[in-house]
Amino acid sequence: MEENILDNKIEIFALGIDFSNDFSQVSYMGANYNEPTSLSTIKGDKRYLIPTVLYKKRQINVWCVGDEANQRSYDDDDDSQTLRDILKMEADYTTEIEGTSYSRSDIFDIYFQEVVGLARKILNAGMIHEVVITLAQPDKSIIDSIYASMCKLGFERERIRVLSHSEAFVYYTLNQNKEVWTNDVALFDFNQDHFIYKRLNIIKNKNPNIINVIENDYSRFITYDMLAIDATKKKADLKFLEIITEEFRKHITSAVFLTGVGFYEDWTSKSLKELCSRRKVFKGYNLFVKGACYAAWKKYKSAKGFGSIFQCEGRTRCNIGLLIDHKGKNIVMLLSKAGTNWYEAGAKVECIVDNVDSVQLELNPVISNISRTAIIGLESLPKRPNKTTRIQISIAYTSCNVCNIEIKDLGFGEFYPPSDVIIRETLDIDSILL
Repeated sequence: MEENILDNKIEIFALGIDFSNDFSQVSYMGANYNEPTSLSTIKGDKRYLIPTVLYKKRQINVWCVGDEANQRSYDDDDDSQTLRDILKMEADYTTEIEGTSYSRSDIFDIYFQEVVGLARKILNAGMIHEVVITLAQPDKSIIDSIYASMCKLGFERERIRVLSHSEAFVYYTLNQNKEVWTNDVALFDFNQDHFIYKRLNIIKNKNPNIINVIENDYSRFITYDMLAIDATKKKADLKFLEIITEEFRKHITSAVFLTGVGFYEDWTSKSLKELCSRRKVFKGYNLFVKGACYAAWKKYKSAKGFGSIFQCEGRTRCNIGLLIDHKGKNIVMLLSKAGTNWYEAGAKVECIVDNVDSVQLELNPVISNISRTAIIGLESLPKRPNKTTRIQISIAYTSCNVCNIEIKDLGFGEFYPPSDVIIRETLDIDSILL
């Protein structure tokens, strides 16, 4: 297979990274690739899982990641040089190793430096054009840290993207043969931290189509610890059988994906038989990382989307518009579009207050088409004659379900200087749309 060569190095057009608390993975696409290739950490072997572990070598400022980090920690019989549960660290987390303090941001910097460095070394990679990192549940502070870490490695911000596992699931599924997603597609994700069920369905009676991912968390019923002894293995198997029997009774499912280390244990004797009845079943570790790589490839090719609106974890659920008077007519000015990555969604707009005492926002979910109104009072603004108060309305999401609204007094030119008044409101999208 031919590759583009830059200074004897391979040009990588799309790099996907699955950043999970237990194991991370990397996949990539070059010039003539039709699908992502998973990166093996050992050449000629199938070692795709990289333990999300960092180890600092003693008395020198050198770190290692993955299996090497685990091995060195084991050889030392001392975890004081080792960092685990990286994704579970709080934003204000700090630790001290050999007299040096490390914040969570420092640890993210080191982690991505080691993972990307490992990929560059194994692939002999030169230019890497697009990078997509996927997380189980993107959190704003984590996303901000990831962007900062990747930018420090020389990537331009517009070349970096962070997706939820649900969105990576969409990208992966829709890049498979169409017969896989003729009907609903089910995904069970089972690792040491959770047992998550996702169902992807395409709502085709909308224009454009809506790709919807529903998620249920069954972690309280099936845990990784249950696989340790036969009695609880059987209990997990029966519970899984109950879940899939109920789920597939309600939905026509054409394919099922099983991912995560939990499905590589021997415990699904009864449930697997039911699962494989009349539907395609696939098992593998690399669904999310390949979905991330497909997303990066699409971005590199500047390809248009699938002609659909994504409704899943990580994407906004509704259009948000501002009700305004334009040339004597009430119209809705769109501020935020449904199906946008929430951390990229938002807007700022300036308005002149004209005989109103509130701002009205209209929320339109794309699935139900039943609009809701959020009203934010302007009583705290300075009292001025009509049409002599200018305000700035800003919206920004802190998660796919929480949106912050800020209304700032800008005054009115030289006649009325701006005050310090800022009106802040938090919208809980789920509560409003109920």
